[in-house]
Amino acid sequence: MVDPRRTLCARCVRDYKTAGFSVVHSVNSTIKEPCDICARPGFEYVVRTHQRKGTGQDEQN
Repeated sequence: MVDPRRTLCARCVRDYKTAGFSVVHSVNSTIKEPCDICARPGFEYVVRTHQRKGTGQDEQN
């Protein structure tokens, strides 16, 4: 299982949200660390995929 926690800068958070992910700031993150993607200063976030209606992903058989 992939850890949903990522350290992200504001720009990368915006990119994740634009791509359809749910991004929530971690309450434990108070000190900026290098972003996992671009190394700019950022905070820890929990990243999860969005399940969109009509894609078949949220339907149960």
